[in-house]
Amino acid sequence: MSTMESRVADYLDRSDLTTEITGWINDTVKDIATRYEFDYLFTEASASTTSGTQRYALPSDYMGHLILMLGTKKLVRLTSREYDEITGDQYDLETTDSATVYMYTTGSSRTDEPDYYVDRGMEIDLYPIPNATYTLTMRYYSQPDDLSTATSDENYISRFHPDAINFGAAWRGALFLDDADKIAHFKAAYDEAINQMIGKEKRKDGQDYHVRMRESKDYALTQFKRLMKVNT
Repeated sequence: MSTMESRVADYLDRSDLTTEITGWINDTVKDIATRYEFDYLFTEASASTTSGTQRYALPSDYMGHLILMLGTKKLVRLTSREYDEITGDQYDLETTDSATVYMYTTGSSRTDEPDYYVDRGMEIDLYPIPNATYTLTMRYYSQPDDLSTATSDENYISRFHPDAINFGAAWRGALFLDDADKIAHFKAAYDEAINQMIGKEKRKDGQDYHVRMRESKDYALTQFKRLMKVNT
């Protein structure tokens, strides 16, 4: 961490922004975590339901990709409209030859073991409303922890993609200083570092992996003749 702080200070030609630089570094790490799904940031947490309570808070480090389990059962995620329809009371307003028009009212009080949930941002609503205490297992993509000023403090991103952090923090610093030249320079450098990071991670994960068949030009002439069983 201290090495990155020094590097960013050098980029900005400032030695009086230590506290601010620490914040810019951590803001950059969080931004980088939204650019690629790093395996190490997928985590799991548990929570208990309360009988009669429909809404529950998600973990404070939640960043998306929620999988919600109740025991071995995976709860079905609904859109807000689907949730309102499935939890509401249905009224037939008008019936014609071609269609039936319905109105739904939300707020059904049905209680049972939950089967569905809807994402409300940093909260979820369950349906049916729990009728007992159940254990929920939440698997999700988490926000990385802040790095401290300790020299040895690092995470996966700071170890394998330090340039992206340095350039991103310098860009934030340039915005703070309102330095137009540095803003343009470090924004371009940050974008390029992000692209390189994504390419590197995809290759590591095998997403871009391919096999190229060897051609005759890959062999020495004598080796090629031997493989083709050509007498020399």
